[in-house]
Amino acid sequence: PHTTPTAQQQGRSSRRATAALLAGPLVTTAGLAVTPWESERTMTAYHQSLAGSPDQAQIAALLLYFGYALLGLSALTAIRRIGSRHRRHVAIAAVLSFLGATLMPGQLVTDFYDLAMAQNLPAADAARASEATQDLAFAPLMIIPALVGFVFGPVALVMPFDDVAAAV
Repeated sequence: PHTTPTAQQQGRSSRRATAALLAGPLVTTAGLAVTPWESERTMTAYHQSLAGSPDQAQIAALLLYFGYALLGLSALTAIRRIGSRHRRHVAIAAVLSFLGATLMPGQLVTDFYDLAMAQNLPAADAARASEATQDLAFAPLMIIPALVGFVFGPVALVMPFDDVAAAV
């Protein structure tokens, strides 16, 4: 038989849900704050920023990696709180959020490869190798779904339900 949770159980559940909602954005923000940003938008400047602060670059990549994964937990918690009244909207938000949360962290592995290349190869060779990865035919199949899910999953969660229902 189904029993109603006690006030204490509901309070604990609410605190856990709030912690889950906050963990992803907080860890991701910490990762962005620690990131050694490049001085200009070139691959060489990016490599110089990584090689100039290798420990900081690795810490930032790890924080972002786990922050993005925790954003998935945040999205699942939000979806659970929304309930089933808006099933189509929740399904779209869930799929997009899942794509973003599971695929985006994988993009950060390249920070470690780029750091190693910046430390061990001449700057021009390291930049050329990194840029060549963007020209590979199937690279967009990894990058595009990650970005679409990462950007539009959270947007779908916060859009007013009536606007979404009218759009679909």
